[in-house]
Amino acid sequence: MEQPGMKPMYRLFVGVDIAYQAFTAASLLPGAKPKRESKPFEQTAQGFEQFQKRLHVSGIDPGAIWR
Repeated sequence: MEQPGMKPMYRLFVGVDIAYQAFTAASLLPGAKPKRESKPFEQTAQGFEQFQKRLHVSGIDPGAIWR
């Protein structure tokens, strides 16, 4: 858990672009070169579930992901 006054140490940065019928997510590891690879997801319960699973399989604690 974070201590007051300390900056969080994020291990993964995730950007999400929301559109009408879909959304696209891209991620970046600190210190890594940016990739142009992004992943589209449908704006449905199943699409959001797939997005959450993708974050989960990264193996990074959700508290260490900047969204």
